[in-house]
Amino acid sequence: MTDTMMSTLTDPMAAFDFWIEKFRDDLAHQAEHAWPPHPAPPVLMTLSTVGPDGYPRTRNVMVSSFTGTGTGSGRICFHTDSRSEKASQLEANPRVSATILAPDRSRQITVIGVAVPATDEENATAYSNRSRYLQILAWLNDDFQALLPIDERHRNWDAFGEAHPDLSDCPPSTWAGYAIIPREFLFWQGDVDGPSQRTRFLHRSNPAPDPAAGNGARHTTDTWTTEVLPG
Repeated sequence: MTDTMMSTLTDPMAAFDFWIEKFRDDLAHQAEHAWPPHPAPPVLMTLSTVGPDGYPRTRNVMVSSFTGTGTGSGRICFHTDSRSEKASQLEANPRVSATILAPDRSRQITVIGVAVPATDEENATAYSNRSRYLQILAWLNDDFQALLPIDERHRNWDAFGEAHPDLSDCPPSTWAGYAIIPREFLFWQGDVDGPSQRTRFLHRSNPAPDPAAGNGARHTTDTWTTEVLPG
């Protein structure tokens, strides 16, 4: 997707989809040609929330899924433990920012929006698609295990895994998902031969007359404004 294409897009989720699939392909290529070869790692995003003291908190989380190409603002899902600090921070203030860097560092996506609870279907699908390691981690990543000596943590891990050979349909009750509803996208592209560039998309909800409803009723239309910025 060229710079010209980016500046003429009206749906940033289409660009998000294209870039994330490119990031996944690049990660798979790197993993395939590494020695020894290994499974491709997931796409990560650096998620920023607001702490109780008003200062930002950042950490990397997996991009579980994303949907919503079209006129709507889309949904970008991630998952965590309902007992985590980020879960309590999101309950107090759902405003978030997330940044995803390309494996070769040539592109970067920043998403700004509000995190809302994911649907039951999104939660179930995300857990089922997690690796075996991450499925077990969702069950054992708690304060009790964290305080144990490392040898005991390993024994508990092995025992839990042996007792639960298939966890794909059994997320713990603390499995919690969120969907970022974007209000702003920033797509940054590097350029080895010249200045880098950013394209900003800002979501607008515009009230408009609804002739079908009559009586002066209005409905809301979703649009995106586009702005090209220096890198």
